[in-house]
Amino acid sequence: MPCSQCGGSGHNIKTCFRVHNEFMCMIDTEVLSTDHVPELMRPVYIEPIRPQPRPQPRPPSITSVPRSLTGEVNRLVNSSRRLQDSVYPLMDQVKLLRVQQKKWKNGAVRFNFLMNEMRKLGAADEERFPMFATIMDLQQDIDLPAISEEDKHHANVPSVYTGLA
Repeated sequence: MPCSQCGGSGHNIKTCFRVHNEFMCMIDTEVLSTDHVPELMRPVYIEPIRPQPRPQPRPPSITSVPRSLTGEVNRLVNSSRRLQDSVYPLMDQVKLLRVQQKKWKNGAVRFNFLMNEMRKLGAADEERFPMFATIMDLQQDIDLPAISEEDKHHANVPSVYTGLA
């Protein structure tokens, strides 16, 4: 079906370039300038933080070491490299464990939120919902650590930060 504005095909009046261009010509360029906006209110583009590659250790300069100690320095440099090679994988494992811990924590916060919402809807009533009553009793027995508003926010459940708590 052709556009009702220009008669072209593949678009409609909402996406017609002719309508868009005529509308933009009617707007004064002074309206689009940000010169009247105070400096503190202007949007600022913040460069995203990109992960930096690990710095490669530089071997110490051996030129200033007496020849009698060169073998000792080489041994220390090699042992330092071995230590770094064993530490970096451990650091990666710690990061992975922290990510997994966050996932579990967010899952527990979401689950707790859902169970509390079910409780509000009356799922703990044994007469109306006998199949949910035992689950709700078991949920009360689970000891969760204190859940902060920040934890709720990171788990994408209503919190003070979202204004829905």
